[in-house]
Amino acid sequence: MIMNASLTSEASCTFLKPAVEQTTQIFIGNIVTIVVESLIAVFATASNAMIAFVIWKTRALHCASNTLLCCLAVTDFFTGMVVAPLNIATKLGEMQHNTGLYCIVGVAGSLATWIVASVTFLTLTLISIERFLALRLHLRYKTLVTSRRILKVIAAFWVLITTLCMLRFWDVKETYVRPIVIGNIAINLIVTIYCYRKIYETVIHHRKLIKQESSACETSNIERNDDMGGLPSKKRENLRMLRYRSSTLTMAYVVGFILFCYSPIFVYQIVVGLWKGLDEQATRVAYRCCVTVALLKSALNPLLYCMRLNDIRTVLKKTLKGWYEVQARKFPSIFTPKFKK
Repeated sequence: MIMNASLTSEASCTFLKPAVEQTTQIFIGNIVTIVVESLIAVFATASNAMIAFVIWKTRALHCASNTLLCCLAVTDFFTGMVVAPLNIATKLGEMQHNTGLYCIVGVAGSLATWIVASVTFLTLTLISIERFLALRLHLRYKTLVTSRRILKVIAAFWVLITTLCMLRFWDVKETYVRPIVIGNIAINLIVTIYCYRKIYETVIHHRKLIKQESSACETSNIERNDDMGGLPSKKRENLRMLRYRSSTLTMAYVVGFILFCYSPIFVYQIVVGLWKGLDEQATRVAYRCCVTVALLKSALNPLLYCMRLNDIRTVLKKTLKGWYEVQARKFPSIFTPKFKK
């Protein structure tokens, strides 16, 4: 399966790599990734739309950590709605020897992929910073870290990343782009690891204090009751830490899972940047497989939210149940099947 010479020569649209010869290896890689990304597009779009809607609509879920999860769900929604379909169309254009489709959709898909992936990665770093501030600021946390401020920071991320990605139209060489990408990844990873390391040390120290207090005799020092509730102050602090540990562990799972899905593309960027003269077809297949794995997190993240977060799972169940009841009243023949006796 050999490509038209016109596609190979003409399809070097701006920064997009020219299409390569359609060998069996390239063809099979395209077919597999198209099928997988089609499933990702459908599930990621529907599930993340529901998660974002539930968090936005339910006032009880309006807090800083849930706002960040909602922002992640929005980026995952765009992944399923925009990024995956554009990547699929690019591969179809290459397979069908369609120069115009490959160039136009390929450039749009590459920009969308970089923008959404970069915003997602910055949001993960912001999640680790938010969890760190929740531990350090104590009573000042709710006044300083608000949903409105988080949304402003996320909006700034979108504007900044979109502007930087548009610079690729000004013929910025790949040799300059890759070190910037790797450096940005390294800085974000360092910040994330530092925040969770400090959180882990503080939580471990608090657990040791709890063990020491529980082993001591509860005779003399009866703590002063808190005005907001009848629990002693230390017990209220312990309860706060337990809730904090649970929510932080959930966010750590989310961050870890997304980093795991992004790790192949990280390794790819490092390998291609260090070793020159690699086989073009092999690197093309490897890159597309790495992108597909990165897109997979968009479809699986909502499942992780529902597994780990009881509040979101409960509200989502009520929302789906209410939707089902409304549809059952409108279309009783479809949603209320009649069984023969």
